[in-house]
Amino acid sequence: MELVNTYNVERQRLIQTTDRHTPLAPGEYIVIVHALILNTNGEILIQQRANDKSLWANLWDISCSGAPIAGETSAEGIAREIKEELGWSIDFDHIRPILTANFDHGFSDYYVYQLDKSLSIADIQYNTQEIQAINWVTMPEILALIEQDKFVPYKPSFLQAILACAEDFTEINPT
Repeated sequence: MELVNTYNVERQRLIQTTDRHTPLAPGEYIVIVHALILNTNGEILIQQRANDKSLWANLWDISCSGAPIAGETSAEGIAREIKEELGWSIDFDHIRPILTANFDHGFSDYYVYQLDKSLSIADIQYNTQEIQAINWVTMPEILALIEQDKFVPYKPSFLQAILACAEDFTEINPT
């Protein structure tokens, strides 16, 4: 059982927690976290999901996804998921999601993390119980995988919007 926080429609945390895979009561929502990890060449790390996953088994997916466990924030959840799946310790305490999308049962926070060095696939020690393979690819390669039904069924424009937000984001300082 994987306990997660529950939230109301305004994303205010509720007192009760629930099992991630249990149907939610009306008015209850959960948070899911996702990360797109980019290398210095502008390529995106993707993972092929394990063949025993209940959703989208064997399909390629963005770098990392999961749900914060009960008591975790979104940032703590994505940091833990990256540690569990890719073995990397990344501090997300001061990194906000680049985009949050609503879905029927919750909120999906999308983080973009830019590595400061280039890593080969051979240098990445990933969790083989959750991931079959990993690869560095370009956005056009992801779009081709989506077209071939080999990638989790994201809308191409949505993934492109996430990267566009990350590229165009600049902090505005009031004067």
